[in-house]
Amino acid sequence: MGRPRHSGGFTLVEILAALLLLSIGVTGVMGVLASGIATEQSGELIRDASRLALAVRDQLAHDGSLGAAHEPLPQAVEGASHPDYPFLTYSLAFEGDPDLGPQVLVTITVGWMERGEAVTDEYRFFMSRQYPLSRRIQMAIDEGAKKYQGK
Repeated sequence: MGRPRHSGGFTLVEILAALLLLSIGVTGVMGVLASGIATEQSGELIRDASRLALAVRDQLAHDGSLGAAHEPLPQAVEGASHPDYPFLTYSLAFEGDPDLGPQVLVTITVGWMERGEAVTDEYRFFMSRQYPLSRRIQMAIDEGAKKYQGK
Protein backbone atom coordinates (compact mmCIF):
# COMPACT_ATOMS: atom_id res chain seq x y z
CA MET A 1 0.00 0.00 0.00
CA GLY A 2 1.24 3.42 -0.93
CA ARG A 3 1.28 6.55 1.11
CA PRO A 4 -1.35 9.20 0.42
CA ARG A 5 -0.18 12.16 -1.61
CA HIS A 6 -0.10 15.60 0.12
CA SER A 7 -1.47 18.50 -1.92
CA GLY A 8 -0.81 21.27 0.61
CA GLY A 9 2.29 22.92 -0.98
CA PHE A 10 3.39 24.77 -4.14
CA THR A 11 5.37 23.24 -6.93
CA LEU A 12 8.65 24.68 -8.11
CA VAL A 13 7.06 25.84 -11.37
CA GLU A 14 4.36 27.79 -9.50
CA ILE A 15 6.95 29.50 -7.30
CA LEU A 16 9.08 30.44 -10.32
CA ALA A 17 6.03 31.84 -12.14
CA ALA A 18 5.10 33.94 -9.09
CA LEU A 19 8.67 35.27 -8.83
CA LEU A 20 8.64 36.19 -12.54
CA LEU A 21 5.40 38.15 -12.14
CA LEU A 22 6.73 39.86 -9.01
CA SER A 23 9.98 40.86 -10.74
CA ILE A 24 8.08 42.28 -13.73
CA GLY A 25 5.94 44.37 -11.37
CA VAL A 26 8.93 45.63 -9.37
CA THR A 27 10.78 46.53 -12.58
CA GLY A 28 7.77 48.56 -13.76
CA VAL A 29 7.51 50.39 -10.45
CA MET A 30 11.23 51.21 -10.50
CA GLY A 31 10.89 52.66 -14.00
CA VAL A 32 8.01 54.87 -12.90
CA LEU A 33 10.00 56.01 -9.85
CA ALA A 34 13.04 56.87 -11.97
CA SER A 35 10.87 58.85 -14.37
CA GLY A 36 9.22 60.67 -11.46
CA ILE A 37 12.58 61.61 -9.95
CA ALA A 38 13.82 62.95 -13.30
CA THR A 39 10.63 64.98 -13.72
CA GLU A 40 10.98 66.39 -10.20
CA GLN A 41 14.58 67.44 -10.85
CA SER A 42 13.58 69.10 -14.10
CA GLY A 43 10.77 70.93 -12.33
CA GLU A 44 13.18 72.15 -9.65
CA LEU A 45 15.51 73.55 -12.31
CA ILE A 46 12.65 75.35 -14.04
CA ARG A 47 11.49 76.76 -10.68
CA ASP A 48 15.02 77.93 -9.87
CA ALA A 49 15.30 79.50 -13.34
CA SER A 50 12.15 81.55 -12.79
CA ARG A 51 13.35 82.58 -9.33
CA LEU A 52 16.68 83.65 -10.81
CA ALA A 53 14.91 85.70 -13.49
CA LEU A 54 12.83 87.44 -10.83
CA ALA A 55 15.93 88.09 -8.69
CA VAL A 56 17.74 89.64 -11.67
CA ARG A 57 14.67 91.71 -12.54
CA ASP A 58 14.44 92.99 -8.96
CA GLN A 59 18.15 93.78 -8.93
CA LEU A 60 17.79 95.77 -12.16
CA ALA A 61 14.83 97.67 -10.71
CA HIS A 62 16.60 98.54 -7.47
CA ASP A 63 20.19 99.27 -8.45
CA GLY A 64 19.46 101.80 -11.20
CA SER A 65 21.44 99.94 -13.86
CA LEU A 66 18.67 100.55 -16.44
CA GLY A 67 19.40 104.26 -16.16
CA ALA A 68 17.00 107.08 -16.87
CA ALA A 69 14.80 107.42 -19.95
CA HIS A 70 17.11 109.88 -21.72
CA GLU A 71 20.23 107.71 -21.31
CA PRO A 72 21.39 105.02 -23.74
CA LEU A 73 20.27 101.46 -23.09
CA PRO A 74 22.61 99.28 -21.01
CA GLN A 75 24.91 96.80 -22.73
CA ALA A 76 23.75 93.21 -23.11
CA VAL A 77 25.13 90.67 -20.64
CA GLU A 78 26.13 87.12 -21.61
CA GLY A 79 26.83 84.11 -19.40
CA ALA A 80 26.47 85.80 -16.00
CA SER A 81 25.91 83.84 -12.82
CA HIS A 82 24.24 84.48 -9.48
CA PRO A 83 25.68 83.22 -6.17
CA ASP A 84 22.33 81.82 -5.02
CA TYR A 85 21.94 79.70 -8.19
CA PRO A 86 25.36 78.19 -8.98
CA PHE A 87 24.10 75.73 -11.62
CA LEU A 88 22.35 78.40 -13.69
CA THR A 89 23.66 81.10 -16.01
CA TYR A 90 21.78 84.04 -17.45
CA SER A 91 21.99 86.57 -20.24
CA LEU A 92 20.34 89.97 -20.48
CA ALA A 93 19.14 91.85 -23.55
CA PHE A 94 17.49 95.26 -23.63
CA GLU A 95 15.11 96.59 -26.29
CA GLY A 96 13.63 100.04 -26.46
CA ASP A 97 14.08 103.51 -27.84
CA PRO A 98 15.48 106.07 -25.37
CA ASP A 99 13.62 108.81 -27.25
CA LEU A 100 10.20 107.15 -26.95
CA GLY A 101 9.85 106.94 -23.20
CA PRO A 102 10.92 105.19 -20.05
CA GLN A 103 9.73 101.67 -20.93
CA VAL A 104 12.27 99.05 -21.91
CA LEU A 105 11.78 95.37 -22.69
CA VAL A 106 14.24 93.27 -20.69
CA THR A 107 14.83 89.70 -21.87
CA ILE A 108 16.44 87.36 -19.35
CA THR A 109 17.55 84.02 -20.79
CA VAL A 110 18.40 81.45 -18.13
CA GLY A 111 20.39 78.34 -19.06
CA TRP A 112 21.36 75.07 -17.41
CA MET A 113 22.48 71.53 -18.23
CA GLU A 114 19.89 68.77 -18.00
CA ARG A 115 20.82 65.16 -18.78
CA GLY A 116 23.84 66.35 -20.73
CA GLU A 117 21.94 68.83 -22.89
CA ALA A 118 21.87 72.62 -22.69
CA VAL A 119 18.41 73.94 -21.81
CA THR A 120 17.30 77.58 -21.82
CA ASP A 121 14.20 79.38 -20.67
CA GLU A 122 13.38 82.96 -21.63
CA TYR A 123 11.64 85.57 -19.47
CA ARG A 124 10.54 89.00 -20.71
CA PHE A 125 9.62 91.99 -18.57
CA PHE A 126 8.65 95.56 -19.38
CA MET A 127 10.48 97.79 -16.94
CA SER A 128 10.45 101.50 -16.33
CA ARG A 129 13.76 103.27 -16.82
CA GLN A 130 14.22 105.48 -13.84
CA TYR A 131 16.68 105.78 -11.03
CA PRO A 132 15.86 103.97 -7.80
CA LEU A 133 13.88 105.93 -5.24
CA SER A 134 16.86 106.49 -2.92
CA ARG A 135 18.87 108.02 -5.76
CA ARG A 136 15.94 110.20 -6.91
CA ILE A 137 15.52 111.52 -3.36
CA GLN A 138 19.23 112.27 -3.14
CA MET A 139 19.12 114.04 -6.53
CA ALA A 140 16.17 116.16 -5.34
CA ILE A 141 18.01 117.05 -2.14
CA ASP A 142 21.13 118.00 -4.10
CA GLU A 143 19.08 120.08 -6.54
CA GLY A 144 17.33 121.84 -3.65
CA ALA A 145 20.67 122.54 -2.00
CA LYS A 146 21.99 124.08 -5.23
CA LYS A 147 18.93 126.32 -5.51
CA TYR A 148 19.27 127.36 -1.88
CA GLN A 149 22.96 128.19 -2.29
CA GLY A 150 22.18 130.20 -5.43
CA LYS A 151 19.81 132.57 -3.56
